[in-house]
Amino acid sequence: MRTAGEHRSGVVISGTPLDEFAPMRLGYGTKGWLDLDEALLGELGLFRLDVSPSRNATVIGASAAMVRRSKPHFRHRDIPLDDEKALRLLSAGEVLGADGRDLLPSRPVRSVADLIAALEDRQPAPLENGHRKPRAAAAAVTAYWLAWLKAHHPVEFMAAVLSHPPVIHSPGMRNLMCAESRRLGIEVLPPRVNQSAVRFLPARAPDGLPAIRHGLAGIQWMSHAAAAHIVAERQTNGPYRSDSDFRVRTDPRLITHRIFTVLKDAGAFNGADDERDA
Repeated sequence: MRTAGEHRSGVVISGTPLDEFAPMRLGYGTKGWLDLDEALLGELGLFRLDVSPSRNATVIGASAAMVRRSKPHFRHRDIPLDDEKALRLLSAGEVLGADGRDLLPSRPVRSVADLIAALEDRQPAPLENGHRKPRAAAAAVTAYWLAWLKAHHPVEFMAAVLSHPPVIHSPGMRNLMCAESRRLGIEVLPPRVNQSAVRFLPARAPDGLPAIRHGLAGIQWMSHAAAAHIVAERQTNGPYRSDSDFRVRTDPRLITHRIFTVLKDAGAFNGADDERDA
């Protein structure tokens, strides 16, 4: 006899209230748990979706937050699932970070259902055969959201990718994503102590076109704490007037001589009044 198990990242989807045909019990807070063997879900016409967090979900959330700066009511969960531009990107394998990137170019994607089928083939054989489709469905929806954001909000999407910890702290990955931004026609503006935030953010290039401003935390040897200190001091006491003013106003325990030298070599103290951030 088996004990009951809980799949905390699994959501069961039904067209009618679940308690009308399956036993349920209360979990933590207001959560309800379905007491039903997973193998019976398909027979009852139910569908389970895995919603466990992932690195891609972090990028989606960060992208959506940036989009809301200009579109306050934007919600990525309201994105239509039949967008041609997004599906074309998925078919071309041009969605960096999407699970099916290396498979999709040889398998055209005309719908999210096609994407689920493509990703389901890649799922490892599970202990219980009920896991393959939910995992594939979750990966497909995540990949589709990434594609939609890249297709319709490329600046916000690439800024979020560049700000993601595995990218911003890796020179190789950071350079790769900067190159991808340029391929999309997005200029990555250099770091500036008076204009950069801690992370990469949407900005405006001197010619007025949308661009991305290099984040201070993306500079070699720069810690997140040091970058946050530079920004906080600037926001409290105004722009830095010169590199010597910067040295006087910043904490030498965070802004060491090495970091100061790296900032200077990166041109972070250059006057940038002609560059207007969004």
